[in-house]
Amino acid sequence: MKFNAKTTGLIAAGFCGLTLMAAISRADETPVPAEPSTPPTYQDVASIIANNCGYCHTGGADGLGGISFDTEAEVVANAALAYAAVDAGLMPYGDSEWRTTPDGIQLLAYLKSQIPADPAKPEAPQTPAAK
Repeated sequence: MKFNAKTTGLIAAGFCGLTLMAAISRADETPVPAEPSTPPTYQDVASIIANNCGYCHTGGADGLGGISFDTEAEVVANAALAYAAVDAGLMPYGDSEWRTTPDGIQLLAYLKSQIPADPAKPEAPQTPAAK
């Protein structure tokens, strides 16, 4: 199939326009920060939890869904559940992309560090030292 110069120019202009539109749309995307190399501490994430979870998840057993994050012990006890909800984009409610923000990534790293490797699997027995 042969194209005349005008048709070829229109095709090239259209292709360039689509390429430019794709580049502009990618330029608006913010790169997702990497997970920290060392897990954050509770002190690092306490304000993140208060600002993003505390509205609903406070008040002990009266917290929304019966889950409260008033204390470090409560956060640690619910780390696996909280990690799953945030990682799936279900929490904070109404913001499915929050997990990709610096605060979301830091909280996920902290929660992940608090989940036992395999809570159902008992530790291997230690062999007694030779006498």
